[in-house]
Amino acid sequence: VIVDWFRLSGLDSLSCTQCVSLLKRLAEEGRTVVCTIHQPSALIFEKFDKLYALSDGVCIYNGTIGNLLPHLSGIGLTCPPYHNPADFLMEVATGEHEVNVDELSKHAEVMRRKEKGSTDSVRVKDLESQGISSISSRSISHDPLLSPASMLMQFLLLYKRNLIMAKRQYV
Repeated sequence: VIVDWFRLSGLDSLSCTQCVSLLKRLAEEGRTVVCTIHQPSALIFEKFDKLYALSDGVCIYNGTIGNLLPHLSGIGLTCPPYHNPADFLMEVATGEHEVNVDELSKHAEVMRRKEKGSTDSVRVKDLESQGISSISSRSISHDPLLSPASMLMQFLLLYKRNLIMAKRQYV
């Protein structure tokens, strides 16, 4: 798996939309693209496949964009109509909706375990018994062609990438 890491900053909205569209095409071609973006428009937000949201250094959501609003609704946080879901998530993360970050983190952990298909149902039930309601989520289909690369393959890919970067910086 080749991972491309991008940080989008200082771009106007048109440039950002074009850049994210290009990254989306790269992802559709089989690359793994990791992108950091702050306060995207609703149009840009919908282009992302997965989201990992942090608040105070802890994960408050880890899943698909399509499952974000149902997840938040399951916790009792309903996004107002015609409101940008990314803005709503930022409001939740900054505490505007008076939700404890630890509670959001526990909900994210329950969701992650359910999506992963964890056999550790006791641990999930422990988290749920701590005041966390059940969250419905889709299970991720596991594609055998997308199995993790071996340590040797990871090393070779990183080595090749390092050589390319060294060559580009030599000039």
